[in-house]
Formats: sequence, C-alpha cells, structure tokens
Amino acid sequence: MAESALSLAGQHLLPKFWEALNMLKDLPKEVADLTDELESFQDFINDADQVAETEQDGGRRDRIKKRVMRLREVAFRVEDLIDEYKVCEEKQPDDLGCAALPCEVVDFIKTLIHRIKVAYEIQEVKSLVPAERNGFKSHFPLEQKPNSSRGNQNVTWHKLRMAPLYTGEAEVVGFDGPKDQLKDWLIKGRLERTVISVVGMGGQGKTTLAKLVFDNKEVFECFDCRAWITVSQSYSVEGLLRDMLQKFGEERMNVSSMDQMSLIDQVRAHLHSKRYVIFFDDVWNKYFWDEIDFALIDSKKGSRILITTRNEEVTEFCKKSSFIQVHKIEPLSEKESLRLFSKKAFDIC
Repeated sequence: MAESALSLAGQHLLPKFWEALNMLKDLPKEVADLTDELESFQDFINDADQVAETEQDGGRRDRIKKRVMRLREVAFRVEDLIDEYKVCEEKQPDDLGCAALPCEVVDFIKTLIHRIKVAYEIQEVKSLVPAERNGFKSHFPLEQKPNSSRGNQNVTWHKLRMAPLYTGEAEVVGFDGPKDQLKDWLIKGRLERTVISVVGMGGQGKTTLAKLVFDNKEVFECFDCRAWITVSQSYSVEGLLRDMLQKFGEERMNVSSMDQMSLIDQVRAHLHSKRYVIFFDDVWNKYFWDEIDFALIDSKKGSRILITTRNEEVTEFCKKSSFIQVHKIEPLSEKESLRLFSKKAFDIC
C-alpha cells in the first residue's frame, strides 16, 4: 500500500520537478523579454491615461479610468516580479560540492524554491499583459500618434496604485505572526495617535499584509472611521486629502474645488473626536509625513495610521511628531518557503 502511494506521488511530482527545472533554464531570457514587454506596457498605460483625461463624457471617462487602474495593477505585479527575480539572482549561492555544509544545502534549497516560484509566476503574468492590453483596446481604441509617450522619460506612469493584491487569507503564507502583531498595535496600546510603519523591499508582500489587517473584522469594529489610500511615487497632497474625504463618505461636499488648506480643515473636522485608522500604501517620499501630518488630528482616542514603504527614511520622518511602531518584512522560513512552493507548483495546502 505504502509503495503504491509512493509510486503515485512520484508519478505526479517528478514531471512537475523536471518542468520546473526546464523553466529555470529559460528564466533569464523570460525575464529579459518581460522587462521589454513591461516598458512597452507602461507606454501603453500612459497613452490610455491620456485617453481618460481628454474624454468629455463623464461616465465613459470613469469607465476608462477604472480600466486603466486594472492595467496598472498588472504592471505593478510584473515590476515586483522582476525585482524579486533580481533579488533571487543576487542571493544565488555557488554550486554545491560534495563537502557542502548542511546550512549551505538548506540555503541552496530555499533559493531554488524561491526561483521556481518566480518562474511560475512569470509564466502566469506573461499572458496577462497582452490580454489586458487587447481588452482595453477592444473597448476604448487608442488613436495612433506619431509622437507617443515612448521614450519620454519625464512621464511618470506611477500615479494612483490601487491595492494590487486581492489575495484571500487562506492563500497567504508566512504572515500569521506579523498579522497578529500589527493587529495588536492597531487596537491596543496608547491613546495618542500612533504611526505603524511596514517596511520592506518590492515584492515582499507589504500591501498583502496590510490589506489582511485592514480587512480584519476585529480591526474594523474598533474604529469609528477608516480609509485605505494608495500613494505611490506620483501624488499630490490635495489628491490624497480629497481621496480621504471621499473614503470617509463626504461626497456631498464639492471637494474638487477646494484648496489645500480647506481640504485639511475638512479632514480635521471629520476626524475630530473620532477614533480613526488610515492606511497609506506604497509611500516613497521621505517628506510624506510632513505634508500630511497636520490633517490627521490627534484627539487622544487611540487613532492609528499605518504606512507601507520601501524607504526607511519615511519612518524616520514620522518619529518627529508621532509615536511609532515599525515592522520589517522578513524572508520566509524554510518551512514557509516549502509550503508556498507546494501551493504554487502543485496546489497542495
């Protein structure tokens, strides 16, 4: 019976194993092709964004912007995968000899598993880019322009990065401890306004972790109001303030015509005497906190601000005027890496 089970397992796993090794062989070329495709796709997103900006019909403009948002989510996913591949290559150990130490063998296996995971994800997104591009063009044809956005280095395509990951909690690996830690920092502790900073490089799952906590029922019930704001590299303070007011449900106000001071006053008025929580996702600018601090009133109700960032300087600037807690994303353990590999490669929980 045991031999039969082992034979069945071997028949299932061995083809997958050889398939994974073949994918690794082609991975450098796949990443190079994907990098070229990403550059072209970013230009396409810029052109699509221009279509939205020049559209006169308000309803159609909103539909185009929603579709552009989807394009950006795909592009960010591709970008993070390329970053993750580069990290894998930097950490790749030398070939193991017969005298390799156990710890070196473990490191080799962990790196191999990570590279295979990246290879599978790259295969998955390869078809997404042309599918999303063609889907957009079928609904909103782009005019052919002799002077397109390609090559224009001054155009920043990172605008409003909406939450790129809508991953179910059951699909997430390695975040149980960090999720509980962040949840405790949010709902327990001092009454003074506190900033919680989640720091890590691209592709490590900052947004995924933050979204798990943001959607948690216990966290939801502890605050009078909450908002998820996507920041990214290109933003305006006025845009963030308007986004906050809209998330708070203040649509009745004509926020589009307000200047920065009026917007700050409205945000402060809404948050006054409330226990609020605001998540700012993907903050790059180290001066971000200085720009937003005055709007986030401290009524000593236990309010919390959570920031995800790749830039540790963002955290340092928050310390000047607020209590702060910092969580740094750590690499997966060997056990978690194997579990993630099993889920991705073989759909085994």
